[in-house]
Amino acid sequence: MALLRHWLDILDGEYDRAMTPIFLRPSVRPYLILVGVVVLLAAIDAGNSGFLTVATAYSALQSFSTFGLVAVGFWLTMLIGEFDPSTAGVFGLAGCVALITGAENAGLGLLSAVGVGGAFGFAQGIVITSLNLGSVSVTLGGLLTASGLAYVVTHNQSSHPRILIWPPP
Repeated sequence: MALLRHWLDILDGEYDRAMTPIFLRPSVRPYLILVGVVVLLAAIDAGNSGFLTVATAYSALQSFSTFGLVAVGFWLTMLIGEFDPSTAGVFGLAGCVALITGAENAGLGLLSAVGVGGAFGFAQGIVITSLNLGSVSVTLGGLLTASGLAYVVTHNQSSHPRILIWPPP
């Protein structure tokens, strides 16, 4: 019965460090889950040698480099107690603008992408503060607006060499 009470205390967040096994401590649990997932994926691969390769690591790091930037932007807004869903839409729009304007000069594409992100953030900040509106509703509208503008800018085409010609024919 005492062991059951101890386990329930652990689940409630109240635990005695001396009595709690190290693998059940809240500071260790995320690492334990990560190790478990890696072991599970390696077991599923079991001899196909497609999981623990340089190509897999490269692909994972490449995906993180793009989605990690969005996650950092999202995290920064959550850090101050707000919620900004427009980061995903502005990220997509900035990527489309960078692709179109950076066809000849990558620096210009990068600069225009940062400009689009800054302009969108500034405009949303002005709307939120001047009209005293909630940030979630304004940034949700920003998500829809940025996604729609990306649709318009690319003429509903995926990245293809034809969209690198600006202005479009």
